[in-house]
Amino acid sequence: MTDFSEARSKKDRLVAAAVECFHKTGYARVTLGEVAQSANVPLGNVYYYFRTKAALAHAAVEIWTARVEAICSELDPVATPRRRLLAYLRRAEAARSVYTEFGCPLANLSRDLLASGEPDLSELAGHIYAGLYGWVETQFRVMGQPEALARANGRFVIASLQGGILMAHANQDSSLMTTQVRHLRQWLIQTTRNRG
Repeated sequence: MTDFSEARSKKDRLVAAAVECFHKTGYARVTLGEVAQSANVPLGNVYYYFRTKAALAHAAVEIWTARVEAICSELDPVATPRRRLLAYLRRAEAARSVYTEFGCPLANLSRDLLASGEPDLSELAGHIYAGLYGWVETQFRVMGQPEALARANGRFVIASLQGGILMAHANQDSSLMTTQVRHLRQWLIQTTRNRG
């Protein structure tokens, strides 16, 4: 059980616990009682802030959207777009032990929301990667690539990285992700040679 600080509001603790539980256990299998226990909050308080698990899913997507924006903002001051993308790959690889054990939190949540059968949640799943796709595509556009190529290369980077995470998780072998990131770095350097 995660020790959430008493200084944080109960609502914030519940959202943080939901994000963690959805990642580690899966949206469909997590109960509101488990989220409450993980947040060290009485179950009745869950219903005060979130009437349904779907409402918690919306809050979790908001948290992931903010986290992705924060990561991109941290990388934006890096000198060139290629170096920003390489820094993004290093950051992803640094989390390989968590990805190997539990999979990618964005992919897991997206998959679970699509599988929920609830139209509102299925639509929400489509927004999980939007900010990350946009940021990666922008790096390729800044390097002078036409919009269609920048979009294709952005999707390729995310899909290739997700493939490495999936293989590492499925085989419980972080070296598979390390290998995939190394290949992505080499591809990125070759593809963007003389483009920053």
